[in-house]
Amino acid sequence: MDSTIAVALIGAAATVVGATIAGVVAWRNGIQKGGAGVPPSKDKELEQYAFTLDRLELETIIDDTGAGQNERRWIGVRVTQSIVNLSIPFRLRLNSPGAKISPPEIDALPDSPLPVGFVASGGSSDDVVQGAIVLMGSVDPDTPHVGFRVVQRFEKAFCLTRKEAELAYQNDTIKQEYASAAVVCPTKTILVSVRFPPAFKGKSFNVGAIVFDGPQERVNQPATQRLSGAVYRDLDNNRAALQVQSPEPGFRYAIWWWPPA
Repeated sequence: MDSTIAVALIGAAATVVGATIAGVVAWRNGIQKGGAGVPPSKDKELEQYAFTLDRLELETIIDDTGAGQNERRWIGVRVTQSIVNLSIPFRLRLNSPGAKISPPEIDALPDSPLPVGFVASGGSSDDVVQGAIVLMGSVDPDTPHVGFRVVQRFEKAFCLTRKEAELAYQNDTIKQEYASAAVVCPTKTILVSVRFPPAFKGKSFNVGAIVFDGPQERVNQPATQRLSGAVYRDLDNNRAALQVQSPEPGFRYAIWWWPPA
């Protein structure tokens, strides 16, 4: 139901070997939950982190069975000092009865000089995947174009009607479906997008932005209000998108929606 994200701090050494960034991600009904961002503004804040990120993109695509895929793109990874085999612990869990999640498919982005892989750890099952994403090799502050993408396919992960959602989440703080992006380092831009099931096209349903303060479903009302009207609806392509510049420390940025009645 919730996520825990801890960011590795840099010590005084010139090289960090096997640096670890803890990013544990949980899902509710196939929706990624979690996120913390730090605006790249103050030098002292930046010095606390092993790396920064130009852009984080999360794209969730859902079909008419509640299945689909989640693709996360890390673009412009920039380290503050030399790091060998940067390791990002990863855990994803589905809470929907009967839901299944595939192992992550991880690829380096075009022009990225470092191969990237996934090392599975114990405890994985049909609805839980855990391990570590590893940038293999050495990266330093002058290394350009470092980036990768993570794709996860899922089944039976989303509610397709409002009645189904109300029943599934009757005991939860948040009653709607939502997809949120997890930012685990200082990040310039975050983009969250959802492509809704084809059956939603042409139907009326509410969509909006919500900001959580920390890993729990604790809504930050001022931050949420600032994003009022910020979700872009592309009705022709049955899609919604939210872009935020310099996301705030410890916050999670999400698109929420009520499925059609």
